Amino acid sequence: MLGVRLSDTLILEVESNPGDAVAEELLQGLAVVSATKARNSGWRALIKSFRQVVQFKNPDASLRREYYRRLNPVLTGEQFEAAIQATEGFSFAQLRETYILGAQSAFEHGREVEVGDVIEAVEMQAAGAQDLKMSIAAPGFVHETR
Repeated sequence: MLGVRLSDTLILEVESNPGDAVAEELLQGLAVVSATKARNSGWRALIKSFRQVVQFKNPDASLRREYYRRLNPVLTGEQFEAAIQATEGFSFAQLRETYILGAQSAFEHGREVEVGDVIEAVEMQAAGAQDLKMSIAAPGFVHETR
């Protein structure tokens, strides 16, 4: 957090004193790394203060497939291909989150990760995780009984 406050202070110093050689020199070598999925007016204003902005595209179907297979080589089949299609637009971070959620579910059921676990997690992620219920009694998935 100190690094964020320091970089904010340095950027404000440079912006309020254009052409100040000392302020410009302070910023030399300063790297600010930021990640967001929000593309609102605040985001646009923020990136204007950066000298360089690099955008990483979300992985295509081939990369998503390879990424999941590197996490777990047994993920294959028609269901797996359906999960690949369902993750269109997901970032690598979101893909990893779905695998972790699926692995947590498998662990809680005392078995290895299966395609169905990943699909369940993908569906929750795609729905904004609104179906995920939190239990006060224990951590992990809470499955509704009907």
